[in-house]
Amino acid sequence: MKMKVNMNPRFRAGAGFLALLGMLLLGVGLSWGWIARTPPPSLDAARVKERIAAREETRAADQKALATAGVVDAQRGIYRIPIQDAMKLMREKWKNPAAGRADLMQRLGRAMAPPPEPVNIYDL
Repeated sequence: MKMKVNMNPRFRAGAGFLALLGMLLLGVGLSWGWIARTPPPSLDAARVKERIAAREETRAADQKALATAGVVDAQRGIYRIPIQDAMKLMREKWKNPAAGRADLMQRLGRAMAPPPEPVNIYDL
């Protein structure tokens, strides 16, 4: 003889909901545990240090270029002077704007002139 069990539909819905909720919580818990225990390697930490070092090196080179004199292109007669000295020189030269502009155009022409042709050692 078979036994017939009458389940209340509300009981069935509640049991299904609890089973679904339990499976969802179990999945979330396992996923969280997996992610928390296996962090990705810190690939950017080395690159960050590298970039900071490069930035500091560039800034130091820029400060040195602004504060010291040096040769930029000796063949064309282009030299670098400290920025404070350059500002004093420009104030003096531009007291007369026409003379300052003429001097600027002359220096620009010299800086933009094409370099001389290289000497061919076989023509000598």
